[in-house]
Amino acid sequence: MLKNHLLCLLFLCAIGKASTQVNVSGLLLDDITQLPLAGVKIYTALPAETMSDASGRFTIQHEANPDITLRLAFNGETTEYQTTIVVVSDVDLGNIMVDLRPSQAHERELPTISLEESDDQSDANISGLLQSGDDLFGNMTEYTFSPARFRRRGLEAQYSDAYLNYLPVNDLETGGIFWNSWGGLNDVMRQDDEVLGAEMAEWGFGGISSTFNTDMRASSQWKQSKISYALTNRNYRNRIMATWSTGLLPSGWAISLSGSRRWAQEGFVEGTYYDAWSYFASIDKRFNEHHSLNLVVLGAPYQRGGSSTSVQETYDISADNYYNSFWGYQQGEKRSARTYSGHQPIMMLRHDFHINDKFNLTTAVGYQTGKSTIGALDWLYANDPRPDYYRRLPSYVDDPALAAQMTSVLMENDELMQVQWNKLYEVNLNSDYTIEDANGIEGNTVNGALSKYIMEDRIGDLRKATGNIVLQYQVSNQSQLSVGANIIIQDTRNYKEVGDLLGGEFYVDWDKFAEQDFPGNDDALQNDLRNPNRILHEDDVFGYDYYARIRQQSAWASYSLNTSKWEFAFSGAIKNHVYWRDGQTQNGKFPDNSYGASEKNSFLLPSGKGLIRYKVDGRNYITLSGALSEMAPTFRNAYVSPRTRDNVVDGLEKEILNLAEIRYDLNSPYLKISLSGYYVSSKNGIESTSFYHDDLRTFVNFSLTEINKESTGIEAAIEYKLTPSLTLQGAATIGQYIYTSRPNATVTQDNDGSVLLEDITVYAQNLYVAGTPQSAYTGGVSYHAKKFWSLFLNVNLFQESWIDFNPLRRTIQAVDNVEYQSDLWNEILSQEKIDPAWTVDISFVKTWKVNWPKSETIFGLNIGITNLLNNQDYIDGGYEQYRFDYANKDVSTFPTKYSYMQGLNYFLQASMKF
Repeated sequence: MLKNHLLCLLFLCAIGKASTQVNVSGLLLDDITQLPLAGVKIYTALPAETMSDASGRFTIQHEANPDITLRLAFNGETTEYQTTIVVVSDVDLGNIMVDLRPSQAHERELPTISLEESDDQSDANISGLLQSGDDLFGNMTEYTFSPARFRRRGLEAQYSDAYLNYLPVNDLETGGIFWNSWGGLNDVMRQDDEVLGAEMAEWGFGGISSTFNTDMRASSQWKQSKISYALTNRNYRNRIMATWSTGLLPSGWAISLSGSRRWAQEGFVEGTYYDAWSYFASIDKRFNEHHSLNLVVLGAPYQRGGSSTSVQETYDISADNYYNSFWGYQQGEKRSARTYSGHQPIMMLRHDFHINDKFNLTTAVGYQTGKSTIGALDWLYANDPRPDYYRRLPSYVDDPALAAQMTSVLMENDELMQVQWNKLYEVNLNSDYTIEDANGIEGNTVNGALSKYIMEDRIGDLRKATGNIVLQYQVSNQSQLSVGANIIIQDTRNYKEVGDLLGGEFYVDWDKFAEQDFPGNDDALQNDLRNPNRILHEDDVFGYDYYARIRQQSAWASYSLNTSKWEFAFSGAIKNHVYWRDGQTQNGKFPDNSYGASEKNSFLLPSGKGLIRYKVDGRNYITLSGALSEMAPTFRNAYVSPRTRDNVVDGLEKEILNLAEIRYDLNSPYLKISLSGYYVSSKNGIESTSFYHDDLRTFVNFSLTEINKESTGIEAAIEYKLTPSLTLQGAATIGQYIYTSRPNATVTQDNDGSVLLEDITVYAQNLYVAGTPQSAYTGGVSYHAKKFWSLFLNVNLFQESWIDFNPLRRTIQAVDNVEYQSDLWNEILSQEKIDPAWTVDISFVKTWKVNWPKSETIFGLNIGITNLLNNQDYIDGGYEQYRFDYANKDVSTFPTKYSYMQGLNYFLQASMKF
């Protein structure tokens, strides 16, 4: 089965006039059997196409253009091929070894193609590295390391730029990537390019971590009809997927349609459910050799039940490291108290203009709209209903005998460790409350069953328009200039709705903390002074309601020069990033700065990067690259409490990013090696959050500024083909991701905005970045039989993972009156390290040719098992609670919360392609 992820460009640089025709020929051979491959379609984008003959030979005629893409289509799958060579006249590429084996990445059957060097290379440029598929380390680890929540170089998603069809799709409010917007569209998301760090991309400047673009044009999808069904025990249990693509028709039209459903009544973790659909339609029209137009519509509505992180005590009581506090029984049925749902479809229009042999212009516009919702419990005048609330656990009790008795009762009565839905309904049904001057009408009295518990929906309603234009100019046979610009207009309305009154008759739009903080102040009680004492029913908006309005314009240019021995590339960008808060309610605690549009925050952000590559010969490359970039603080981190007011964090500054990397690559038919050393730094970072502060006894907003981090390390990967069928692989990363500054903390009272603590030094220097293994290793073997079955085995090790620390425990206040360097001193200040873990993965892939429902139908079977040894003790994430016992200096009062890596996961897929 041809794998399909490797995007390869064939650069043929002709001497003479641009209109010169050259013949490109070669011999296609099966990488394992060494037999000729007949009936393979070879085509280009102009278009020009041919078919390999019975002996595997092909010849295709093309204009001498330094930017030509050859695509190979075989048995319904497509791949592309790259090398760089100067063509004096016609060129024979010699033997092209096509690897028909499937990949160990079960859901992404990734292809590889290797090229035997031509006998006569005396007049040829040495080929440059591939832009996608040359990342040997990434190809080996992207799937294998994901169960441990591995983040490459410790960098979060906001440091990567994602593009669909040349349109940037990162969320501007958080900086992240909403993968849910196109989840389940595996069959049509395979034509993607990715570049790392300071490498140059054709579609934009890119992030400091990486940038990728997925080509969603119908003409880029291989011609096929495919259906598949998968059975698994992960977050979902079942998946069905269907795809139909015409390829480019003689009329110039191309159509690609795909859809899927993933669902589970209960996933791997008890109390979770999953129901996700997806749809995709892409239509191309190629009018002539100069103009083509593409329209894409896609979406992925989903809903699922969430799983919790919790303290170790609850895992021990339940004897289950996957204990989930978010669910409980309601009338004998499991119901989740933390739900996630959403549907944010995207529409994209792209125009490709091949002006002439020197210029290509790509223009794309897009629009995304829709809601994402988090459902959660809310309560008023009632006790905290969460079953793992610390006051409900045995550790809260001082009497050891009573604590032991509580433990025994909880262990014998599992339902007590879950949400007590029936009791919540009972409280609401028996509630009797009177609201005077209801809905702001004097004398209007409402009496009835006030819901003390409800399910609330926290909604983000997105409206986003995007445009991007890219001009590529082939300056000469050896150099290229690309320029581009894009604009993004994003408005996200953030608000809450009453989801379920849970048996009560109404709710009221009051702040549940205000009454204790401002006794007798009726205005402070109101979430919206313009609608005081508002009576709420299901689907009514309440609590907070504001727009995050964000505008971004950017322009960039890159220049590359590729000679026989050297490759140089440089790129620069300028970005203008502006945002402001637009409140839709007048909060009673902040009447003057909660309603209406706030002042705008504007950031001008220059960036640059460069690359020098030395081609030792056709197989060995040495690359030196670097980048300097600036980022605006995200909207979420810039505002102290955007739910209630428009105050921004003091000392709001741009984040400064630096990258330096040196890399060696060996790419030969039987041995591939990649070795890189990197340094990444970020300065002036900002983080904001809110929590209940036990020492101050109030809900507070917490802002951390002047955060500096560094990531240093090496990445190594090797692939050695012992025989045409047997391959050994290994990859390792050894890194150190640390904080290099002592950030500044400010604590603000949420209900009145007063500064409670400021200029507090957080002694975080040399603490570790959490949330990812900093060192990880994998070694594996793959066997590809001649009768189209393959077996993969990997052994993995994850090390140097750390728990996310509470900054307030790294302050002088936290160790005040604690003996210096005592055990308690070290316990408060030290950072918890996670024990290492071993895992084993195995997979098997088999394909058959059958003659039903039509001839040449390909049936595939894919079986994969991750964490074969069922390791359920590896902590894949965790964090110290921001609450701290300042009085007793006892870290166990509010212990760390953990999550555990899933145990044995299986994935079984059957597919039919015809």
